[in-house]
This record gives sequence, C-alpha cells and structure tokens, in this order.
Amino acid sequence: MIAFPAEAPTRPTYPLERLLVLSLKPLALKDFKEGKGYTGLISCQGEFINNFPDRIVRYIRQTIREQMDARRFDAVPPDVYDLYLAHTRQKGFPPKSKSELQDCMAFCVYEQGRPISGMFVLPSDPLLLLGIFSDGEQPKAAKRVMYEVCLWGHEHGYGAVDVNKLEEKEGLSNEVFKRSFGTVIVPRYRYVYQPTIYRLAFTMRESIQRIRWMTARREHKGIGNEYAEK
Repeated sequence: MIAFPAEAPTRPTYPLERLLVLSLKPLALKDFKEGKGYTGLISCQGEFINNFPDRIVRYIRQTIREQMDARRFDAVPPDVYDLYLAHTRQKGFPPKSKSELQDCMAFCVYEQGRPISGMFVLPSDPLLLLGIFSDGEQPKAAKRVMYEVCLWGHEHGYGAVDVNKLEEKEGLSNEVFKRSFGTVIVPRYRYVYQPTIYRLAFTMRESIQRIRWMTARREHKGIGNEYAEK
C-alpha cells in the first residue's frame, strides 16, 4: 500500500501484484480503479490536546492518575496481537495475520501488566494512518491510546492522524469514537490496481477464512492461531 504519495505512482512491475493508493487529492492513475469516500484527520501539531473536548481530556488525565501504563512498539508484540484477536472474536470478523501487520507500529495501554486497549498505526509521511482496535470495555484507555498516537506523531513531525475512513454521518460507535478528538472530516481518494487473477484468489482466500472463523465460533473452540502464522 502507498498512502498519501507526493507524486502519482505507476502500476506495479509484477503482473500479479496488487497496489492500493490512498490520497487526499485526486490523482490521474492509469489502470487503477478509483473510489472516493471520507476520512477524518486528528491534528498532532502544536498543543493538539487543546482540540480535544474537555470530557476526553478528563478521561486521559484519569488514566494517568490511575497509573495506566502507555507503551509504544515498533512491531506488534504477542500480547497486543492476542488482545487484537480477542477483539476480532468479539466483533465477529476475521483478523489480519501478523505478516499483514508487519509494517505497523502498536500503541497499547496496560493495567497491572495486562494490555487492555490498543491501536495499530502505519507511519506514512505526512500523516499517520490509523487501524483502530480495542477490547471494547475500556473507553478511558482507548482515548489514552489515541492521545499517545497523536503525541508520538507530534514528537516525530507528523501533521495529523488519519482515522482511516469515516461516513458522512455518524453511525456506529466506532465512528463516534473517531470523531471525538476534534476530528476534521475530509474527502479521501482510494485507487486500486488489482489483476483479475489476484482478485479471484483474494476473494477465495477471504471466503475460506470467514468460513473457518465462523465454524470455530460455533464450536466454541480456540480461534485465531491460524492467522498468527507468517
């Protein structure tokens, strides 16, 4: 994936390679399928926390008083990945494999040595691309994680955090969460180069994974380990 390129990229060198391009401005890309949607940008410039509503700031300060431990990782550690697997089980959708997350950083809040809320982030100049997850039971901790992501972006010269897709109107709780940090809604363009044979193989793989996932859920067995394989 290429996120927010300074110049329009060319089609892949290899005929079976899939390429996804995200941009905040329209690009002229030959042989790419174009789509337009919306995303949200959370500023991490200057005193960015002043853009957060007061109630969000109170939540963040409360986690600090309660000595919740915020940690950053250059790669996704096993305990954070396990938390992510638990989240996907709760939501009922197949998780990404570790290899699919290999370029991501992980931000996580711990309580008494146990991870309770986390996020994956893909650094992509000039924005940080966010992949949100949480265990769904720790709203204060999730807000602290977002603060830590913005803080890291501020420390490393990023302009904003892209919350990675929003609808024009508020809908699910995840959408409400993404909008609750002084988020600015902007158009975002999505370009995909995907050969037919790749699309068929990808669709088949996704269908098989979903069938295995739902079967395991019905049988109440441990699930997710097969997705951890590289």
